[in-house]
Amino acid sequence: MKDMKKEMINDFSDFKKFRVTDNFFETNNLEFISWLRFVEFDENITLLIDYQARAAGQTPMHDSDSDDGYNDPNKGFKAKDLPPLSVRNEQKVLLRMKIEATKVLMGYSNTLEEDLEMLETNKDMTFNTRNAILMRSGEKHILNHIIKTATLMSEYLNYDLTE
Repeated sequence: MKDMKKEMINDFSDFKKFRVTDNFFETNNLEFISWLRFVEFDENITLLIDYQARAAGQTPMHDSDSDDGYNDPNKGFKAKDLPPLSVRNEQKVLLRMKIEATKVLMGYSNTLEEDLEMLETNKDMTFNTRNAILMRSGEKHILNHIIKTATLMSEYLNYDLTE
């Protein structure tokens, strides 16, 4: 299935970069979640093929990602606005978000709280050092937000509505 999905998107790179913020309704975040829905999907591939066919019929002629300003049919499937495909897939997406955000967060040598304490107590740091700590603490804030949101949404998806 992995090879079939790579062919659908016409992208054979091993990874993709996204600029994620703490507002899940921003376009970048919606594209990130849509991409994860596509990557994590391991159920009936015909659902993706059907979505691809329907999306192709609704694609505007102008493609802002294109070099020439027009859609290129050879660019492949765009997983930019993929809706939820199943509860199981959404659970996998949320788990992936949580795992990846945790891995990045664990790569820092100190915590968000330690960064905030440094900013508050060390008033004689250089301008560049202060800005670096501010940027790093902002990244940690977003990663913590992703972890908390993914955890909360997973709990909602696991909630038994029959009770």
